[in-house]
Amino acid sequence: ALPIYDSFIEAADVCDENVTLAEGGTEKRYTINGAFSSGEKPKDVLSKMLTACGGNLAYIGGKWTLKVAEYRAPTVTLTDDDLVGAIAVQGSQSRRDIFNAVKGTYSDPDALYQLSSFPPVTNSFYEAQDNEKIWKDIQFPFTTSVATCQRLSKIDLEKSRQQISVNLSCNLRAFELQPGDNVYLDFSRYGWDAKVFEVIDWSFSF
Repeated sequence: ALPIYDSFIEAADVCDENVTLAEGGTEKRYTINGAFSSGEKPKDVLSKMLTACGGNLAYIGGKWTLKVAEYRAPTVTLTDDDLVGAIAVQGSQSRRDIFNAVKGTYSDPDALYQLSSFPPVTNSFYEAQDNEKIWKDIQFPFTTSVATCQRLSKIDLEKSRQQISVNLSCNLRAFELQPGDNVYLDFSRYGWDAKVFEVIDWSFSF
């Protein structure tokens, strides 16, 4: 596991990467641009900040860790030998949680940083699967780039379509993992061979 603050350094390096824009030129992958009042609750301010990088902030073992939206190759593989209890697999989300298009607002520098709509992100293939267009609204109060809004929206959309979720109890091999990490699952009963899953949450119990 990364020592305290190392995850923040790693996240900052990802945010500072240059990405190529469709219309030409580059921009930093993620930046935070905005202001807040001293009367706002810290957790509310943090939530707004995390929208600017697709971030996941977790407090584990007395340490804060930060993961921003990027693909991280798994370093841990869990197999049947690591299971110490039952495994529950959910094959699809409920209809109310499904969406295939994203729209929303961002802090528009051309409108004195008032909230404006960014061009929506849609997917005709997912729309055909659902037989209708289903929208999700997202607000990016600390983002001033349309391209970043669309990039984050596409990440959110693609993650939502990976509908298999797994709840399992493992031995200490899984202790290396943290929320936001990716992990390989090798479970022959489901035909999974190095299938990638993202760790959403975990708890420790005796």
